[in-house]
Amino acid sequence: PQQQESKINSGGKTEKEIGEMTERMKNWKEKFGEYPTDLNELIGNNPMQQKWKTDSWNRPYHYSVTEDGNGFSIVSAGSDGKFKTEDDIKSE
Repeated sequence: PQQQESKINSGGKTEKEIGEMTERMKNWKEKFGEYPTDLNELIGNNPMQQKWKTDSWNRPYHYSVTEDGNGFSIVSAGSDGKFKTEDDIKSE
């Protein structure tokens, strides 16, 4: 059970948060017609969303909007702390 728990604590929080942020991004675009310029704009002062500032490894997420403004990407560098490697966790 302990091994399973550490797995949940590592990527589970991050996957859940990226899913929550993705939903919120879609709602934001419907309401304002564009995606926020950065994650802090999305998080705002909401105490429940302050945890969205960092992933399971206490590192900031990388957020970007596509050039045409119709898509976005939220990425965690994963357990190795390096972007563009196999363990990255990304929004759909």
